[in-house]
Amino acid sequence: MTLRNKAIHGAKWSTAQHSIGQVIDFAIFITLARMLGPEEFGLVAIAVVFISFIAPFISQGLGAAIIQRSEIEIAHLNTVFWSNLTLGVLLTALIASSSGWWANVFSDQRLESVLIWIAPCSLFYSLTIVQEAILRREIRFKTLAYRSLFSKTTGGVVAIVLAINDFGVWSLVIRQLTVSCMNVFLLWRICDWRPQLQFSKKHFADLFPFGIRELGNKLLVFVNRRSDNLLIGYFLGPASLGFYNIAYRFVFVVLQLVTKSVSQVGMPAFSRLQHIPKRLTRAFYDVTQIITLLSFPIFIGMMFLATEIVVVFLGESWLPAIPVLQVLILIGIAQSLLAPMVSVIIGVGKPGVRLKLQFVDSVLNLGGFFIAVHWGIVAVAASYVIIGFALIPLWYRAILRAIPVDNAEYLKTMKAPFWGTVMMTLSLAALAIGFRGQFGSIGFMIMSVLVGAFAYTITVFLLYPATATKFIDLLKVLVVKSQT
Repeated sequence: MTLRNKAIHGAKWSTAQHSIGQVIDFAIFITLARMLGPEEFGLVAIAVVFISFIAPFISQGLGAAIIQRSEIEIAHLNTVFWSNLTLGVLLTALIASSSGWWANVFSDQRLESVLIWIAPCSLFYSLTIVQEAILRREIRFKTLAYRSLFSKTTGGVVAIVLAINDFGVWSLVIRQLTVSCMNVFLLWRICDWRPQLQFSKKHFADLFPFGIRELGNKLLVFVNRRSDNLLIGYFLGPASLGFYNIAYRFVFVVLQLVTKSVSQVGMPAFSRLQHIPKRLTRAFYDVTQIITLLSFPIFIGMMFLATEIVVVFLGESWLPAIPVLQVLILIGIAQSLLAPMVSVIIGVGKPGVRLKLQFVDSVLNLGGFFIAVHWGIVAVAASYVIIGFALIPLWYRAILRAIPVDNAEYLKTMKAPFWGTVMMTLSLAALAIGFRGQFGSIGFMIMSVLVGAFAYTITVFLLYPATATKFIDLLKVLVVKSQT
């Protein structure tokens, strides 16, 4: 198999693993949510913030540096392994030893034991970085996909069994430990490389410049994705964080399923077309259109059915998550508009632009979350949405500098999804007036999905037949490329 074919085959498995993994993870999450309460989820979410924060410092971006470097020597691998393991041991000990202090900071003594038991996940992570980098470097994505899916499934089954037997919050803690342990076991079983007792300052210096940039990027991602959890946990407590976190998970899973596959096919296409501006611009329009044709109706439909979604999937104990979900859904629309822009910026080789915009995003989000948290979790969600939409003009300005985009043509790509979604919303509103509350939550949700899908499809096909035809053709291309 040629390198190109291996890369295409690997991309297919990477996309499949991500999509299937998201579905499995979410199914397990929903099952556990029906057995456990918001406090348990919020408590573990606080602990996971700490694990997520120290993970970039353990890896130091060196795993990515191994993948990126054209030539790798055994000394590089040994040096990275011992560097990661040393930091893994030290930072795991730091979390465990400071757990009591953090429990006092968050005014919840249960956090102490949770942090002590979840801290080893950081140590286990340090034992997987080099092995995973080697497999990614060898484009063995199929192997990595099986490993990830098996680990997640095993951890989920263990957690569900424990939850059934009234282990409470420890079901979630042991799930994290099980997934981490399985990752170590499977990666060491799959990868033949074994570390030797060697550390080279020269080889560390070879990788460090790239690694430190990757570390900075990971820290910005942490601020964007975890700082809201940290502030909610500190100011509002685990229960509020549980409600917020589960609403976020709903939006994030759907967003990933809608945008990930399209973006993964689009990004290499943007890269290949970067020296053909007109074709690159057309590809940008097409990717934007296919994502918005999917995301607009799905997210607006979720907003309309937020009450039924929470009641059916989670149960009535999670009702306070409804307004948070209704607000956070809007960030899904903002992110679906940003996804093609980010892919273009990466595809045309402008990582510096991306880093600057991520920094602006991080600063605005951190400040917005800190102010909004004093008004509750709905205000935090609103802050997230406002800043998300405020960033679109900044990213669009970067796009205008990178490729020749026509404003009218760009807006035209969203006419079909916009008017289709408007007609769908009107149909759902009429349905709600006549039938909401008469067929139960499940019945009304099924009826709404069918009516909404029909109204949206008919509108797009009747008013924009060319767009509908092109959408079907693009979907066929995506399917063919993912199966090649």
